[in-house]
Amino acid sequence: MSRNVADLRFAVAGDAGHSMIWRLWASRDGSVYLKNRGIPTSIKFSFHKSGICRYALDEHGASAAGLANRAIQRWRRGEIPPQGSGMYCRLARLAVPTDYLSTYADSELDSTTKIPPATAGGAAFVEVLLCRDSSSVVLRGITDGSDAGLVCHAMLPGPVYLAVIWRHGEWENRDIHMPASHGMPGYQFAANDGSCSNRPVRIAFQSKPRDGDSILITDLGGCCIAP
Repeated sequence: MSRNVADLRFAVAGDAGHSMIWRLWASRDGSVYLKNRGIPTSIKFSFHKSGICRYALDEHGASAAGLANRAIQRWRRGEIPPQGSGMYCRLARLAVPTDYLSTYADSELDSTTKIPPATAGGAAFVEVLLCRDSSSVVLRGITDGSDAGLVCHAMLPGPVYLAVIWRHGEWENRDIHMPASHGMPGYQFAANDGSCSNRPVRIAFQSKPRDGDSILITDLGGCCIAP
């Protein structure tokens, strides 16, 4: 018997390009985990049944950095609203701006759930939620004329449901430039970058949530700049 009651691999992907691949899973005790894939040092986001959340380096990243404690930050999620309220507790919101998608080939996308990108200048937002309502109630709450959909709705102990939805929305592009230094390469994550044809480097960075907050994660594509 599988130890997980839900296990989803997904990416924002379409004609405009793709994000990195993400894995979301829920253990049989009701804890939820989210992890990025395809970059050297991955971050694991943990949302425990107790309500304690944290993000931490994975085992490889912690070992490379010589860290005994992998945890970077801890906080407590909000309460899960009652059944029939049509409301939810948001654990995480992943933002994938279309102007920073990558176009390099990735064979693993063939076996990945694909979420459609937003139009140019916008972003796809993937939200990880806990709720007590059925999938039909969740769908009614997100299909308000905007581009949106339900990717996953799985029962956890409680009973509580793990839901994953996506929406398209506005986004303000903010480029990131990391200059080369001390013989090490630099990196550039720019919306309009003619020197970076397929954005082969992807980065994920996150907010610093307080108790009761959800965490915002941003997934950008860019390229390496020689020293």
